[in-house]
Amino acid sequence: MIAGHAKGWTRDRLKFVADINAATLPENTDPDWQFDYVDISRVMQGIITDDPQPTTFAQAPSRARRLAAPGDTIVSTVRTYLRAVAQVVDGEDDQVFSTGFAVIHPRSGSVDPRFLSYYLQSTPFVERVVADSVGVSYPAINPSQIGAYDLRLPGVPVQRAIADFLDRETAQIDAMIEAQETAMAHIQARRGAFIALTLDEASSVRVPLKRWIASVDQGSSPDTAHGEDDAEAWVLKSGCPNGGRFDPLESKPVPAHVAWSKDTKVGIGDLIVSRANGSLRLLGSAALVGDLGGRNLLLSDKTYRLRTRHGCPNEEFVYWCLNSPQYRDHVSLTASGAEGLARNITSRSILAFPVPAVDAATAVAASRTLRDQSRQMDAVIAELVAVKGLLRERREALITAAVTGRLDPRTGIERLEDAS
Repeated sequence: MIAGHAKGWTRDRLKFVADINAATLPENTDPDWQFDYVDISRVMQGIITDDPQPTTFAQAPSRARRLAAPGDTIVSTVRTYLRAVAQVVDGEDDQVFSTGFAVIHPRSGSVDPRFLSYYLQSTPFVERVVADSVGVSYPAINPSQIGAYDLRLPGVPVQRAIADFLDRETAQIDAMIEAQETAMAHIQARRGAFIALTLDEASSVRVPLKRWIASVDQGSSPDTAHGEDDAEAWVLKSGCPNGGRFDPLESKPVPAHVAWSKDTKVGIGDLIVSRANGSLRLLGSAALVGDLGGRNLLLSDKTYRLRTRHGCPNEEFVYWCLNSPQYRDHVSLTASGAEGLARNITSRSILAFPVPAVDAATAVAASRTLRDQSRQMDAVIAELVAVKGLLRERREALITAAVTGRLDPRTGIERLEDAS
């Protein structure tokens, strides 16, 4: 008989039913070994996104060290407010995870792997991790602290029944979420087609982008920043310009002991381009800075800052050129990196991109048209995002109710005796 948590559910500590960070990539790993690197940007509630970041051990960042087996669950221990928790599944490529994750490996016979993964995705568990994290801009928690958390578990047969129920129910919700994402992808494709058509109509004559750019600057890593300023600052990540949008929160703090130079400071009106990225989709992404998020933002060694020269018809028009399908094709053709692993794009390549030769009036008019049309599409996308958010909330609420014994997995009905 399947019982609620009031009967037959026992308390245990996570570290007694699972191993944490049991496997680490050794330093003597073959430098040429290729794998898919999974960082926190790839993980959301219950999902590891299908956006591979192939690399080799020699080229991978030093934080690419965690190993996980199918059935393990990864829990973000940095930037925990992102609620990045997901179960590892079988994949075609070997995966290595960032040290920003705690890898939870369930011990055989102690707990059902699927149930434990759902438990770790539940609201009470995630909120406790967030609450116990230390730090303002980059909150983090020690994996050993997570290991000391108490769990309330039913017997393994009940765990499997709950996991079976959640597998069915979350699969339906995930399918609806995927439908929203498919609709958003179609709108983005329409946006790209409209940008391409508008630019073609602006002028059939092309000139290299360098004609309009006065300077291209590149920053340094936060550990090698230099200069005279001791104010608090953040260094841009390569994913800061994403989908044409500038996200000031995609930055990391400069260590307190490291000074930085005002020469690498980002300002409103700058064009920021991702110079290096493991994802070809994000490589070369360009955004126009409109909001600094109240921060001193600095260029990193993975970002370029483009500033236009006097005579450039319109900065916004340059932005649209760098968010066109033609530009994405240009990036794909000119990106460098051994076997497509460590992807980079040079400033020379960006400046060689052919843009429509237009006067200021034409550039302003085309930018206005693109801006207005884009806003309409953004409004539709916002509605789809809202629906997706509600579905994610429903998913999390269902998981929480099931793993805490408030739902009968045979019926999906809430147990009235446990509702209080």
